[in-house]
Amino acid sequence: MAAGRAADSFGRRRVIVVGLVTVIVATYPLFALMDTADRPLVVVGVLGLGRLVGAIGGPMATYFSELFPPSVRYSGFSVGYQLASILGGGLAPFIATALLAATGGAGWSISLYIVALAVVALACIASRPDAGGPRAGLEGVSEKGQEEGAR
Repeated sequence: MAAGRAADSFGRRRVIVVGLVTVIVATYPLFALMDTADRPLVVVGVLGLGRLVGAIGGPMATYFSELFPPSVRYSGFSVGYQLASILGGGLAPFIATALLAATGGAGWSISLYIVALAVVALACIASRPDAGGPRAGLEGVSEKGQEEGAR
């Protein structure tokens, strides 16, 4: 919820960029905590990664939907999201398993993979304009249409 409030106050793009930079900086240390196999440190590492995912994922859904005009917003967002889920979420376990096997079970290899993905995400965000907030793309839509869309 904190990331959502921050995105409303400072802009979705800015919050996503800060989250991605934090992922780049914090992923290796969090995986190092998990590599210790000490239960409390593993919990701290897992919770830390979960917080980073939430800090990026919350505002990202809104940011993506604002990239499309209202007439194709659901379709545009859904197609992009589903393709990313298939390619990113579907292949990630196989890639992580291969990295662990190739490095003798070293967690740093997965952290390097996550950092690489965060760098790609930063490049993608940098190539797109700021989506413009909750009213993005509603120019020319009547007030009644905007109110109905808000429900």
